[in-house]
Amino acid sequence: LEYVVVGATAAVALAYALFGIACSLAFGRRVDVIVAESLPQTWWPGGLVRLAYVLVVLVTFPLQLFPVSDLVSRGRQGWWSALPRLALVGVLALLAFAFRHRLDHVVS
Repeated sequence: LEYVVVGATAAVALAYALFGIACSLAFGRRVDVIVAESLPQTWWPGGLVRLAYVLVVLVTFPLQLFPVSDLVSRGRQGWWSALPRLALVGVLALLAFAFRHRLDHVVS
């Protein structure tokens, strides 16, 4: 099982690297740090891609946060287990709002 996890992780990392290299060679420095800003401002395709991006972030955020929230709320029951999770989401929301104009620094 360990070889499968390592192999899958290596394959995904290689795919990301190859995709990044191909896009860099194709578009060069004409692409903004936030790729969605490089898309046309019209509904198609720019608006649709931005909408899809928002939906993906909304759907995957709980999956990304689950391991951390599970560790934070371990040993607590009921509302006491929800309070650290709410605090964590609140802190992350405040950070996102504070750095909304400097997303390139947050992402990198």
